[in-house]
Amino acid sequence: MTVELQKERHSGVLVVSVEGRLDAEGSADFELFTQEAVSSGERHLILDFSKLGYISNAGLRALASLAKSLNTPSTSLRVAGVQPGVAQTLDAAGVAILIDARPSLEAALANHPAARGDDLSKHLGRLLGINDPGPIEVSPDQAKLAELAFELLAGKQHQHRAARAMAQGTQVLQRVAVPAASAPAPVRPKQAPAKKVGFWQRLFGKRS
Repeated sequence: MTVELQKERHSGVLVVSVEGRLDAEGSADFELFTQEAVSSGERHLILDFSKLGYISNAGLRALASLAKSLNTPSTSLRVAGVQPGVAQTLDAAGVAILIDARPSLEAALANHPAARGDDLSKHLGRLLGINDPGPIEVSPDQAKLAELAFELLAGKQHQHRAARAMAQGTQVLQRVAVPAASAPAPVRPKQAPAKKVGFWQRLFGKRS
């Protein structure tokens, strides 16, 4: 095997460390590995190229294909720590314009919205006055709503999915929110139905 692939999770981001050579053999392994990750539901990938020493045309095609598949509002691809020789090859092939390159893995993770799940939960706990909230059990529907809301705030949602997320959030709030000191609406007395007037009474002012 000419390439060694290792993965590590950082909240909503999957980091794939690529070590060795992305030649014809290594590129096939790399493409299979990343395709399986995307097919399994991964939407945010960071490729750590700090230990990648060579990339061939086959590797360039695999990388370009991955970049195109993750070029949507709800997905992302970043490449970190590209070495000078590999960077020169990417530039010459025109692949560099397809990727979001960062100088290091730390830089790629630093401002990634999907990698900040743990930090956001800690900030939320502090805002709520909870020092250690501990594990929180949520239903699948609540987890999906939280995911949609997070992507909406991060600007990663399509317009129709954003509207759906807001509609779901409104429904949840309507179920759990209790208005403070809300007075019941006054009940209006029912009005008696109007008495039907016959034809002769309307004509002569008398009962028929």
